[in-house]
Amino acid sequence: MRRFKYGWLVRNAHVNGASLIFCALYAHMFRAMYYRSYIGKRRRVWLVGSAIYVLMMCVSFIGYVLPWGQLSYWAAVVITNFINAIPLIGRWLKLFVLGAHAVRDPLLRRFFVFHCFLPFVLFFLAVFHVALVHNSGQNDVISNRTPAIGSRVNMFPVYVLKDLVLVGLYSLILCALCLAFPNVFSNKLNYEPADFYNTPADIKPEWYFMHYYSVLRVFESKLAGVFVTSLTLLFIVVLPYTHEDLPSDALKDLYKPSVVVLFLSFALLGILGALRLNYWLAVLAKLCVCVCLSFFVWPVIARLTRVLAATLVTWRC
Repeated sequence: MRRFKYGWLVRNAHVNGASLIFCALYAHMFRAMYYRSYIGKRRRVWLVGSAIYVLMMCVSFIGYVLPWGQLSYWAAVVITNFINAIPLIGRWLKLFVLGAHAVRDPLLRRFFVFHCFLPFVLFFLAVFHVALVHNSGQNDVISNRTPAIGSRVNMFPVYVLKDLVLVGLYSLILCALCLAFPNVFSNKLNYEPADFYNTPADIKPEWYFMHYYSVLRVFESKLAGVFVTSLTLLFIVVLPYTHEDLPSDALKDLYKPSVVVLFLSFALLGILGALRLNYWLAVLAKLCVCVCLSFFVWPVIARLTRVLAATLVTWRC
């Protein structure tokens, strides 16, 4: 990018724009959780949004590897080693991803192709997501303030103007980052070319992967880290099925505070991922993982307890 006029600006906009998109994505996801915007007809909206989230993580990781700097290369080495920990298919899956027996040029070529192709899939999924939202209606502060039951707020001008304000704010922040603070989301070590024989002291991913990185490194077993990370993603996808019909009023009252606790645990995991790990930080990270998993599991446990209690009562009678 340094060979072309204003290439530095395009690169900075690309890198910082990705970080800002993840900021908006995480805020959007937690708002949807807080207002339970996944029940009823909105279940399909959540499922498509979950697919967008997973695909965005794939695209961003692939893009992180493409500069072929020190951190990019070693991040690819670490993640592909985690793939190798998957039982039965891990070895073959790693070979399929790498295209060779080590992280070299074949992986770079494959990642470049996917990084150019997958954004088009993301675009069509985003259009489909918006169409589903327009069909099923939104569930947030604005739509909840409608005076009549079952009434709907028109998309224009309320939501269109609100989104235009956010787009303008996003553009201002992006310009400030590109022109004044271009490396605030980047690590300067990644500007060094990849060195196969010199491992950096601290291999860290981008900030929006820090919580998953914290989960992966807090477990001594690679398989346990991969399993918990995959379980977290699975729980996010099946959230409409586990939390749609909460079994009691008490659980409904606890739902919103539990979403706040989930958000704080999520943020704390990201902070811990950026720190050097010691015994107490590892304990704290495991506690955060337990809190995050318990948010997704407790409605299921409550239902099973309720069914078990009813079965015991019936059996005794």
